[in-house]
Amino acid sequence: MNSLEKLYRTGKTVFSLQDLRVLWRESRAGALRAKAKYYVRTGRLLPLKRGVYAFAREYDHFELAQTMITPSYISLESALRYHGLLFQFNTTVACIAGYTRSLHVDGRVYEYHKVRSDILSSPLGIEKKKHYMIASPERAFCDSVYLGYSPGTEESYKWNVGLLQKLVALYNVPRVFGAVSRLLS
Repeated sequence: MNSLEKLYRTGKTVFSLQDLRVLWRESRAGALRAKAKYYVRTGRLLPLKRGVYAFAREYDHFELAQTMITPSYISLESALRYHGLLFQFNTTVACIAGYTRSLHVDGRVYEYHKVRSDILSSPLGIEKKKHYMIASPERAFCDSVYLGYSPGTEESYKWNVGLLQKLVALYNVPRVFGAVSRLLS
């Protein structure tokens, strides 16, 4: 099996140099970069950002967001839109991470917002998809309020009250408690 077949069989659309190192079993940094450059030059890999590649233009933007900065997860308006609670179109991919950063890749903005490490590392309300992690509607709502945003969400949504109560305890800040209380009243 050749190198590209190994990538294709993973089902992923985006790869970091570390992913390539593991999949291609290449420990030599120079050889790894040379191989990646060869595939870029021959049009079989698309360079997205330094050390990050895709098979084609039709890559998964959420997968790219999580590949560029780890640990992170998709949240805020991106997660709320994914779950059908927001309807405004926006090409920005919003994430939660250990530090704040904004990256521009291939005409799209990837925004990373810093939260406390205990919040970032908690799996509560995080859904594991095939190649990325995304906040549940409840977690995305709490992330938004925690960061000072006021998410306008679909009013008819049936919130998971038990999860919201656990999230209020995790965030442990009055504004999240107040927003959740208003949401559920």
